[in-house]
Amino acid sequence: MGSLTGFNADKERTPAFEPIPEDWHQCIAIECERKDTKNRNNDDWYLNFTIEFQDAPFKGRRAWVMFNLGNSSDAAKSRARAEFAGFCRAVNVLTPDEPEDLLYKPFRALTFNEEYNGNLNAKVKEYGASSATAPARPVDEANEFLDADDGAPWDKR
Repeated sequence: MGSLTGFNADKERTPAFEPIPEDWHQCIAIECERKDTKNRNNDDWYLNFTIEFQDAPFKGRRAWVMFNLGNSSDAAKSRARAEFAGFCRAVNVLTPDEPEDLLYKPFRALTFNEEYNGNLNAKVKEYGASSATAPARPVDEANEFLDADDGAPWDKR
């Protein structure tokens, strides 16, 4: 194992991160984990997504979003399902089979800051479709599509 001789934590300063402004941000979900709640009820669980901000100057910063989908409280489960549905619509995966189906798809997140232990943490208030999605194919009024004579794009020539 490497030596830590000469390291002094008092001389090292943790860089201060500016709070992420309360606004819409481009994001992707990069990881998801199913976790049991602290309720000690084996039926209670949630999905914990790690999201990463994609817009400068916050690119690479992360936040965590929990969807409490397996809660024994019907009210909590209903709120979680509604929020999760908004996330699924934002990444355009309406019927995911696995949480991994939702990863690495761009979306927009409306954030707000919440204080926890003296720090401001970015939380997601709402989800929206990303402006980073592929634009619609341009249409030419006369020929229907600009490259209509080229055949279907999946035709290999």
